[in-house]
Amino acid sequence: MRTFLLVATLLLNMVLFAQEPIKAQKDSIQKTIIAKPVDSIKTMIQTGELQGEKVIEVKENEINKNTEVANPTQDDKEKKKKTVEQKLDDRKIQLADQKLENEKKLEEKKIQIEEQKAKQEKKMQDKQLSIEKKKLEVEEQKAKEQEKLAEIQAKDLKEKQKREEKALKEAEKKAKAEEKAKEKVAKEIEKKAKAEEKALKEAEKARKKMEAAEKAADKIESKIDKEKKDLSKIQAKLEKDKLKGKLAPVDITKQEEKILDKQQKIKELQLDLEKSKRKLNKASK
Repeated sequence: MRTFLLVATLLLNMVLFAQEPIKAQKDSIQKTIIAKPVDSIKTMIQTGELQGEKVIEVKENEINKNTEVANPTQDDKEKKKKTVEQKLDDRKIQLADQKLENEKKLEEKKIQIEEQKAKQEKKMQDKQLSIEKKKLEVEEQKAKEQEKLAEIQAKDLKEKQKREEKALKEAEKKAKAEEKAKEKVAKEIEKKAKAEEKALKEAEKARKKMEAAEKAADKIESKIDKEKKDLSKIQAKLEKDKLKGKLAPVDITKQEEKILDKQQKIKELQLDLEKSKRKLNKASK
């Protein structure tokens, strides 16, 4: 009974121990099935099955050894051996079924991987198309911005040229105004100089006229004085000759006419002197 319990315990531990690496490999496959190639997954499953078979073989050897140590009867040995062999056969069948199931799951995983791969490729294509579209949009936006920038620069350049042309025109206008002002000042200065020169000439002319008038007046006065002296001499001689009785009536008449001519000439000279004095007064003003 003890031997049977020992064998049963060992068999249970063997089965549990054999299942652990398979389960571990299965979890590992499920975790990495998408990331690793199909050949790697298949290799991992085969490795788990080999490990399970090796464990079974090791446990069989241990059972055989323990059976030999317990030294049971030949019938018990055969019975127990059959039981163990039956359980081993069952386990092999279970492992074969597990293998078929794993292969089926592997195929399903392969299909899933292909589908996932196709989805990923489509996703990558869509992403690439999206990137290309975005890139195209960026290029179009960049082209629009460059075109807008070129328009702004052209507008700024045009406005700058307008400002420069306006400034140039204003500078030319200012220069012309300054030149005109200079010409006006020069003309005024020239006009003033001419006026001064004219005034000087007129003053000189007036001075000369005044001198001429003064000379004329002096000359007339001299003539008047001379005529008066001559008149006095004629009158004195006439009176003297009358007293002596030397003159005939005809001679007296001639002398008296001569005296009248002198008096008339003096009067004319006096009129000329008045005119000359008026001119002199006018020239002095």
